[in-house]
Amino acid sequence: MAEAKFIYDSAERNADLYYSTHFAAPDPFIYFESRGKKYLVLSDLEIDRGKKVARVNRVLSLSSYVKRAEKKRKNFTMVDVLKEIFSDHKIKKLVVPQTTSFNLADALRRNG
Repeated sequence: MAEAKFIYDSAERNADLYYSTHFAAPDPFIYFESRGKKYLVLSDLEIDRGKKVARVNRVLSLSSYVKRAEKKRKNFTMVDVLKEIFSDHKIKKLVVPQTTSFNLADALRRNG
């Protein structure tokens, strides 16, 4: 069972996120660290810049995970997208900062 450090926020609001990635964007984005590797999940608008600027091991496409979540559930949520991402990386447990939205953390907990 893999564990991951997980942050969903904007680097403008979360200094830990910026420090971990050296990537700044005004909108929230997904960052996780698992098995000693750092990952960003970015929108199509940010993915090329993320690949050039971010200090992470891999930048993943948010739209590919959105498509997968949408195939499984018509009214998908961000939690459904996160489930797809974490399933690919065999992540079963998350460590989140105290600044994580209670609603997001609770929804992730309810969805396993």
